[in-house]
Amino acid sequence: NEATQTVKTTMRLSGRGASLLTNLAICEIEMGSIEQAERIHQEIIKNNPTEFLAYYNYGKMLVTIGEISSAKKLFQKCLDINPNAPEALDAINQIEPKGTIFEEFYAKIASGDHREAANLLRNSVNNDNMNNYLSCICHLKTNYRSQFGEIKHFSPKHMVQKWDLSLDESIDLNSLYHLVKNNESLIKDRPGKPTIKGFQTYEILKNSTNHSAELLCAKIKILAREYCKTQNIPSIKFNESMKAELSGWGVILNIGGHQKLHTHPESILSGVIYLKTSLETESEEKECGNIIFPSSEALSISPYQGLMILFPSYLPHLTIPTIQEDERVCIAFNVNYKAHQKGITE
Repeated sequence: NEATQTVKTTMRLSGRGASLLTNLAICEIEMGSIEQAERIHQEIIKNNPTEFLAYYNYGKMLVTIGEISSAKKLFQKCLDINPNAPEALDAINQIEPKGTIFEEFYAKIASGDHREAANLLRNSVNNDNMNNYLSCICHLKTNYRSQFGEIKHFSPKHMVQKWDLSLDESIDLNSLYHLVKNNESLIKDRPGKPTIKGFQTYEILKNSTNHSAELLCAKIKILAREYCKTQNIPSIKFNESMKAELSGWGVILNIGGHQKLHTHPESILSGVIYLKTSLETESEEKECGNIIFPSSEALSISPYQGLMILFPSYLPHLTIPTIQEDERVCIAFNVNYKAHQKGITE
């Protein structure tokens, strides 16, 4: 907040130049004001339509909030202005989760050739894309997965953990429900996200001053730390001195609403806490609304109010469409730690 005021004071004296506006947008991101940051970047582009950095900086911001498709268009615009610019080319390479080797891998999986798919992965270990690499392993048949490390690391039944936060008096599920339901940033079928026939917010946990959100963040960090202490996650060398960084967003699904298969390649852990569910969704006998972790050891979980799920971000997951008019409301989140990722063969 102090940094924001400093930039605004300087702008009153010097004008709304692109450099100062960019710094202001960065401050807004740190404060969790995603929409305001986007408006600032759009102002920069409007005032500087041929400026490389105007598009590049906006693209980098969109990457941080998961708007990958929109970010790529901005980086392409950078290349229109400055063909073969290494910064833009590198940015595009970093946000394309497949790349040539991954495209080949998924083509082999689709054709049923798991042996050749495993060979492709074995020759392409890349620590810069470790989560994507680990996600690929999850798609292999069990006998091939075992060639890449402990089989449990790729087993949803082993790596997905659950807690019932309705039993925790410090967690106000009703307050959190209204935090999502009344959030001004709710967008239907938000572009670049896996949510279909549903609404999704921008950031609602990072730097939140909402008391219920603060308590939820504290709880998530405690459970995430315990999880990392007991699970030897191959995407991180964990130690207890590491500081957790948390981000989260609200999701509302109505009838037919679901989420496509996806992972979270930019984080270490991912999770969800359900704030409102229907009786149909809660039924163990029906899979509508369930979160699914597809695998040869697939896991299907029926959501209920207060359920929190935590898992490594590289595990592919999706949700089955809901069939009731009742809303299914949740907060999804990612957890990062300031640590380098390690290769699975270390």
